[in-house]
Amino acid sequence: MSLNERLGQIPWWVWTPMLAPAVVVLTVQVGWFPVLAVVVGWLVVGLIRQQPRGAVPLDIDQIVGLPQEDVEPIVARASTHQLGELWEQSSRILRRAFLPATVSAHVQLRELLLAEMERRDAEAVDRWLADRPDRLDPRQYLEPR
Repeated sequence: MSLNERLGQIPWWVWTPMLAPAVVVLTVQVGWFPVLAVVVGWLVVGLIRQQPRGAVPLDIDQIVGLPQEDVEPIVARASTHQLGELWEQSSRILRRAFLPATVSAHVQLRELLLAEMERRDAEAVDRWLADRPDRLDPRQYLEPR
């Protein structure tokens, strides 16, 4: 978990008791600089909280080729529809790919996508794999009816 994610999860009421005594002590000893530092810090935390959390890029070019430890959280946060969309995009690219690095990167992504789909609904994935998965959209099986 990144520092931005950790700071974004801390509620505002936790920041006030932590910062108030420090501001008072440092203002008396050092001057107004700590007050300015706290105000700037508060603004930075506000900006961090405004960033959308859990947004998954649907453009496969943004995530394919990233290290596995970076792709796993993206895949885990993706909705079922987004997993299916990534699977379809990867299928289209693999049909015309000829470079081994491209094929390998997409195969690794598809392994993560398949593992996540199985984690969410193993029975639906089994039905999908039994019905020619190369021709069918996994979203038909995974999404609630």
